Amino acid sequence: MLNSINQTIYKKCLFPLFFSLFGSVWLYCWDWDKSEVYFEIAIGILILGFFIYALRNIWIYADQNIRSKLYRNIAVFAIMLNLSTYAVSIVFQGVIAFIFAVFMMIGFWNIITR
Repeated sequence: MLNSINQTIYKKCLFPLFFSLFGSVWLYCWDWDKSEVYFEIAIGILILGFFIYALRNIWIYADQNIRSKLYRNIAVFAIMLNLSTYAVSIVFQGVIAFIFAVFMMIGFWNIITR
């Protein structure tokens, strides 16, 4: 879908996208104290900014015929990733949920860059 050889795609689309997905998983896995709520909100806003930046760059750099398929795959994966990571972090500890999410992101990286 996205050309994994092009360095511009890496820097402007893939790295911000996976940084935002990684950050959203990290928010579920980290055990926050009540005193760190403002830090969590700031990190959440930063993650959302990276996600929107990545989606805008995908709109600019991706071919017009695969944009809708790419956005649909990203939306479905982001929902599946967050819901499954949240469910695993409730049942197990955060480390197991984090490892589970990393394996999911590796699989999605392979799907999105072929």
